[in-house]
Amino acid sequence: MNRLLGPESKFYAVLSLFADLVIVNVLVVITCFPVVTGGMSLRTAHEVTGHMVREEGSRRGSAFVRNVLTRPWTNTAWWLICLAAVGLATYEFAIIAKADLGHMGIVLRAALVSGLIVLSCISVWFFHLDAPNSGFRRRCAAAITHAVAHLPRTLLAIAPGVLMVLFPFFFPGQWGSYVFFLAVLGPALAIYLAEIALQWPELSTQAARDS
Repeated sequence: MNRLLGPESKFYAVLSLFADLVIVNVLVVITCFPVVTGGMSLRTAHEVTGHMVREEGSRRGSAFVRNVLTRPWTNTAWWLICLAAVGLATYEFAIIAKADLGHMGIVLRAALVSGLIVLSCISVWFFHLDAPNSGFRRRCAAAITHAVAHLPRTLLAIAPGVLMVLFPFFFPGQWGSYVFFLAVLGPALAIYLAEIALQWPELSTQAARDS
């Protein structure tokens, strides 16, 4: 029993990871409530979960609170662009649904979905690549370059978030469970899995070096 529950056991590591993700998720939910602060919240979540992936640091809650106001304008600017794009896409979906365009409607919906996927691919790198001397234009250029150059990793990184967003469409009767999952674990888990995908080459190199 001591070996199972000891600080060096895998069970303890999984339990500690779960607790850290819950803490980060609660902070993400709280700091996203004003909506406009979502960019700062996501950037900080990427930073903290990135440290978790690399097994660096501790006290995830303190690190999140301490760093949430880091470079607020750059992250907020991109977040507002994303909100505007999603709002416009939602409006276009509603217009297409009312217009009953047949096959053309399917093509237009596919184009909108493709645009949102491209935006997600750029966004996941934008928040991941945050750096002290990186301005808005440089971050955008770097995010686009990485999204294209590392497309398989990028698609893996956005997959958890996409599945989380699509869940209520496939299971419309599970709203209670869905909201509970979002409040307790969902966003932080999706960002953590995204960081694993984005950092995979570095993690593989480190594992090979350690072995």
